[in-house]
Amino acid sequence: MGALLRMGAVFVDEVIAKMRKNEGKNATEADLDTLYRIARQYYLENFTQEEIARKEGLSRPYVSRLLQKCRDQGIVQVTLDYPFPTNVELEVELKRQFSLAEAVVAVSGRHEEAGAVISRVGAYYLSTTLNSGDVLGVSWGRALLGIARQLSYRPDKGTDVAQLVGGVVNTEVQTQANELVQTLAQKLGGKPYYLPAPLFTDTPEAAEMLKGEHLVMEGIQRARMSTVALVGIGSAFSNATLLKHARFPDETSRELERLGAVGDICGRWFTSEGVLCPSELDGRTIGITLEELKRIPKVIAVAYGSEKVQAILGALRGGLMDVLITDDRTAAEILAQRRFVLSVNGEGS
Repeated sequence: MGALLRMGAVFVDEVIAKMRKNEGKNATEADLDTLYRIARQYYLENFTQEEIARKEGLSRPYVSRLLQKCRDQGIVQVTLDYPFPTNVELEVELKRQFSLAEAVVAVSGRHEEAGAVISRVGAYYLSTTLNSGDVLGVSWGRALLGIARQLSYRPDKGTDVAQLVGGVVNTEVQTQANELVQTLAQKLGGKPYYLPAPLFTDTPEAAEMLKGEHLVMEGIQRARMSTVALVGIGSAFSNATLLKHARFPDETSRELERLGAVGDICGRWFTSEGVLCPSELDGRTIGITLEELKRIPKVIAVAYGSEKVQAILGALRGGLMDVLITDDRTAAEILAQRRFVLSVNGEGS
């Protein structure tokens, strides 16, 4: 959300002590122990909500509610210190509606393109979220390249960068993909690892053959080792970047439409509920799968624009990301669509 959390160990211990002296007005001592333990794991030890849920034998949504309770009861206090304007209200609502770990909503000025603002905000967020020794997996796209170009040099991070997907048959796009990996690795003081294969092959058999090649196999294995993923979200509209540059035949596009595809992440097409489309194309795709993406501890998705709202909503419903970076106009549209669907289904917000 673009916040610095004042949660030093001493500070937290003081808060806990004070709350216990109040004879548990807001919670029992056992409750406080649980809240303190979970808050420490999340804010100080950098465990993800999913990891905490597994360790504690709880559901991820319940861990999210406990962390909110920590904030409500003063165990964790937040001070905003973001160098770029973000819309905190939209960030909070996105987190609440979709159980996100974080949301970053850039405020685009009247005369400034959303892409330029998101590049700066995304670069700052990435530089503050990466820890020493992380492996950053990346897909490709203009939004991610913009972030890479805006990123400050942080060689102390020692972050290796791995390509999550193969390339497309387009010189400009492939050059951007290579520049993305190389630029991030240079700025983060790590090594670049490429996936030397096309994103799509002509047949499933060709894909399987390529996956058996040593360099491709090694590239996919590197991608699976990512601790943080930075991905774009593509839309299923006819003018979408991937549809234009991948040169799909008409029958492939019609099949995706028939299966209800609304967007893609890492070349894997999904429905409005974020479920993989079981298309013939998926068997021809080289790169990590959606299930493998979900296993990466922290997935940061970057997407904006009215044409991508349905794709972003599908990815959110499918739990395909932990963090969303977007702009205020897109965030408002996402939440408006969410409210409309809930009202049609007779559900509350």
